[in-house]
Parts: sequence; C-alpha cells; structure tokens
Amino acid sequence: MARADYRAQKFGSVERGEELDAQVAQSGAQSGVTFRHSLMQRTPNSTDAQRIVWRQQSAGLPERPLLEALFVAYFHDGKDVGDKQVLAEIASQHDDSVSVEQVLAFLQSSEGEQDVAAQQEALREAGIQSVPSTIVGKFYVPGAQPAEVLVQMLTEARQQQAE
Repeated sequence: MARADYRAQKFGSVERGEELDAQVAQSGAQSGVTFRHSLMQRTPNSTDAQRIVWRQQSAGLPERPLLEALFVAYFHDGKDVGDKQVLAEIASQHDDSVSVEQVLAFLQSSEGEQDVAAQQEALREAGIQSVPSTIVGKFYVPGAQPAEVLVQMLTEARQQQAE
C-alpha cells in the first residue's frame, strides 16, 4: 500500500511516521547506514521477499548478501520489494544458478509458503511487531533505537545473568 497511508494508519498520522523515520535515519547515520525514506513510495508485503531468502537458505547458499541487497533496494533505493519482478532481479543477482524467469516461477508457486508462514507466526508469538527488533536474553527492544538504549539493555542483561 502507499507508504504514507500505511504509516498514518500504523502511527496515527503521516507526521508521526516522519518523526519515526527521522529517528531511524539518525540511528542509521550513527552506524554509517543511509536511509532514504523519501524514495519509499510503498510499504510492501514482505512475504515473497522472505520466501526468496528461505529459498536461498534451503539451497545452502549464504543469505546475508541477499538480505543486504533487499535492504539496500528498499531503504536506500526506494524499490518496491513486494514486486515479484524486483525480487526476481535481486535474487538472480545473488544466485548465479537461477535466472529472473526461474525466480519468477518460484514466486508463482507455493514453495516455501508454509515454512515462511510458520516463521512469521513464531515471531508474532514471540511478540516481535517491528523491524528492526533486538532480543538479548529476556530483553526485547522494538524498532530502531539509539546506541545508548542498546547498551543499557546489554548492561541489564549482563547484570541479570550475574545474579
């Protein structure tokens, strides 16, 4: 759906969504990551993106380069990573053994749907509602957070472990 509509529904207003985007951009900048929210016109359904990552894992191929390419495509380049053609192009660039057409055929099939649905359900049951999310032991921090928040979480987790 249109990103502005999605953000307004999720956060109550477009302005609140923009405030949160600014926080994410600031946190990213501190880590050397550039977010270009203004290029993101749509909020995609990420299920097919998760399926191509599942496919990569199932083939025994490293998924990190694919994940990074998906993040760059969306958060930096503003591409619609819910679009099957976009996903097929990205996936075929990270697996020399498949063509865009083969990835499109995979995305038209139901392969991996049950496994990805089970992964999504497990995350919902664990209380994960946003990305990024950080979990250390029993501590959960939703969304992008400043480094100080993560340091505090790690400190508290270490103290709890020592007790």
